[in-house]
Amino acid sequence: MIADHLMVLDQPDDGAFATGNLQRGDRVRVRRRLDGGWAEIDPPTSAIGWVERSGIDWGKVRENPVPAEPPVRGWVSSARAVVRSGRLGARMPGPPWLELGRGTMVRLVDRPPVAIGQGPGAGLWYAVVPPDAASCYVRDHGLREIPRTQGVPERLASYLVPKDDPKAEGSLPPEVAGEMARLDDLHRTILKSQPIDRWRFEDVRAGYQAILKQSGDNPAVEEALRSRLARLTRHEQAAAAAREFCEVLDRSRRRDGEIAWLGRRLAAVDAYRTVTYQGIGIVQPSSRLLDGRKLHALIGADGRTVAYLDIPPGLDLEAVGLRRVGVRGAVHFNQDLGTRLITVRDVEPVGSRR
Repeated sequence: MIADHLMVLDQPDDGAFATGNLQRGDRVRVRRRLDGGWAEIDPPTSAIGWVERSGIDWGKVRENPVPAEPPVRGWVSSARAVVRSGRLGARMPGPPWLELGRGTMVRLVDRPPVAIGQGPGAGLWYAVVPPDAASCYVRDHGLREIPRTQGVPERLASYLVPKDDPKAEGSLPPEVAGEMARLDDLHRTILKSQPIDRWRFEDVRAGYQAILKQSGDNPAVEEALRSRLARLTRHEQAAAAAREFCEVLDRSRRRDGEIAWLGRRLAAVDAYRTVTYQGIGIVQPSSRLLDGRKLHALIGADGRTVAYLDIPPGLDLEAVGLRRVGVRGAVHFNQDLGTRLITVRDVEPVGSRR
């Protein structure tokens, strides 16, 4: 950026809501250039959004309509939720910024909710990190494009916590500079010593927030904390995404185990049923008689007669059709038929094993 000061707005309009300011030397990612001398950029670290409580589902703590300690994330529960513009220094939400569809995840900012209105129409609004679809706008005459250089990949560089230049922060009170250095060291230690899905930055964020509350009127302190909080937010989002991925992977593995277990159970039941059958094949009418009763033939997979069946009255074979069946009953060898005769007690389809 080449201008000394650049206003960041939520719409490409000079009268729009200001979500923050850029100072000379600040870096921003330009998404596209617009007509009228505007540039669409990523929201600055000072920008936040506001979502009404009635449109957020807390997930596991949904039974408590207003939890004392809101979780770090929620999901849009209404068909469409309006996100209002905001910035860290403002006390009230701004105008409508964008809309989010049902199921969209939002991450909450560590600040108390704001009640707007009175009576039945009153609403409670929570501050959230600007969604991915949110855009901000600046006048492009104050931007200078930085040439691309070879170096650390962007995704890796976003996880690095550089040691801040003491000269650049020389105006900070000694006690504030010392506390910031301690928190920066704690931040770096977490990144280096823990897998990404185990990163927890509650103590780091609480420390930064405490400094901001105690020295928020000092512009140098606010500027020093702005980049740290933005970096911390990126790391929290990466850790949350990694944990969510691990949870999905664990659920998938558990389902695979359950499916394998069910498969083994079904195979065992199938094997038991097969063993308890006195014969398996396709039932067909035959011309053979036994005491004046017409017999049926049980045809095996090789096309030969496995046995003859003496089927009692009332047993419906039409429902079986031409499927393979398992037959249970009393078996004995019949000299006249020259093969086994099964006095049928039960017939069961086993077509899945064809």
